[in-house]
Amino acid sequence: MNKTIHDNILKAHYCGELSATDYLVPFKNICEIVRRNVKENQDKIYITFYDENSDKVSLTYRDFSQRAYQLANFLIENKIGHGDRIATFSHNHFKTVILYFASWIIGAVVVPVNVSEDIHRVEYILENSGTKMIFTREEYITKIEKLNLKNKVQIISIDKFAFDKYSDELNTEIKSDKEDECLIVYTSGTTGNPKGVVLTQYNLMSDALSISNSHNLSNDDAMMCVLPIHHVNGTVVTIMTTMYYGGRLILNQKFQTDKFFKENSG
Repeated sequence: MNKTIHDNILKAHYCGELSATDYLVPFKNICEIVRRNVKENQDKIYITFYDENSDKVSLTYRDFSQRAYQLANFLIENKIGHGDRIATFSHNHFKTVILYFASWIIGAVVVPVNVSEDIHRVEYILENSGTKMIFTREEYITKIEKLNLKNKVQIISIDKFAFDKYSDELNTEIKSDKEDECLIVYTSGTTGNPKGVVLTQYNLMSDALSISNSHNLSNDDAMMCVLPIHHVNGTVVTIMTTMYYGGRLILNQKFQTDKFFKENSG
């Protein structure tokens, strides 16, 4: 680990010793990390997804970034921009990961919603967060359409999304910044309504840096996500961290112990 970064991390344990302007990461925003990987690792596999039948889909960093740019251009065309909230209602899937990065690239905020939440809690989360658009899968469309929402929320089936209708190059200047909000994770709400915990792009990037350094990870390493990606651990520890250090992400729709070794060797 770079000595300056190491010293700053140690200082961060003590209030007031680390200036708010002493950023630990060298990137202005998450889009810069995506672009770096396209430049340095474009033909390397970023994500390998296994569905519940163990059918596999893999995307290189170049393929993944092109899909993210296509989805980002769709969002822009539909007047979703900086600071707007986009909810996800889906089990683990590589297209949901693409949506996360597409949103962050344009400075939008992802609001992951657990598919097992009861309908009233889903309504509360979408209204409390000010969600403008929700991406879901075909199997959950009926549940989403039954929601009684005060504000209009556009419902998009990511299963039917036509990526190739949109340019795989960004059609706008990137204005997102490391201090921009990018993720709102709602608590379980055991003592009342769920509460939204807001994370910035810098929060995600600095966490990814710390995890990478703590585990001495290099771009030769792979990480398997066994948790739901509506959970902050699944999002930050595996999805964001692998993107940060240029490694490979193995994502399961549902973790199955008997498939562990096969999926890690694939």
